[in-house]
Amino acid sequence: MSIFKVLSFVSIIPLIFSSTVYERECGLTYNEVVPDPHIIGGKPSIIGDWPWIVSVHENGQKVCTGSIIAPRFVLTAAHCYNKKEMKIHAGSNYANGGQMVKVKRVTTFDDYIPDPEKIPNDIAIMELDTPLQFHENVTKICLPKKFREIPNSEASIAGFGYTWHGGMKVAKTNNFILREAVINFRDFNYCKEAAIKWNYTSKNYICAGARGKGTGGGDSGGPLMYKRNNKDVLFARVSAYCNWIEKVTNEEATCF
Repeated sequence: MSIFKVLSFVSIIPLIFSSTVYERECGLTYNEVVPDPHIIGGKPSIIGDWPWIVSVHENGQKVCTGSIIAPRFVLTAAHCYNKKEMKIHAGSNYANGGQMVKVKRVTTFDDYIPDPEKIPNDIAIMELDTPLQFHENVTKICLPKKFREIPNSEASIAGFGYTWHGGMKVAKTNNFILREAVINFRDFNYCKEAAIKWNYTSKNYICAGARGKGTGGGDSGGPLMYKRNNKDVLFARVSAYCNWIEKVTNEEATCF
């Protein structure tokens, strides 16, 4: 069994559409999302499928994926931040499309240590220069206060990363398209090898994967999503960081 480490986040998607409540409600999507059960091994998404997902850029190059949690805040992975000029693009299934907003500041989790071998608490919040304009293609994702995954149940992943492992061949082009796939929650023992190596626990991380499908370089910081109502991946458990998220955003982003 092989283990591939790309840190992402678990969030809730109540798939509901409303034309007037994007700013006060989370998880609203214009489209009825039906990801291809056949990112790696997935398919290109349609604009509006995942309106909370943004591409994260550093010095003009796309480096990661993120999730909108409030008009002025985006959740991503801490290792995406290298103290350089950053911006995000929202509202498009192309990495360079949609609204472009500069990042004002980045706050990494207090106990984050940028060690390439062991990077626990790899989570960060980007505060934007100006608030995003919410509409059917730009809105915020829901953050779960409590979450307990059911092994083998389905979840969705989406990101602007490479479409195959070792995909650095496409790194010089910024024409990344948002891709999506369906994977399954796993018993944490499936990721035991990686968990021991990187000192991760089930308190802060979730194990998920599917043969031939998964996250690749550039997908870091993107969400692992689920509906309420040969690769196994460790994803950050957002519910473990709710208090910190609410503190950093002054409760502009809240868990429920």
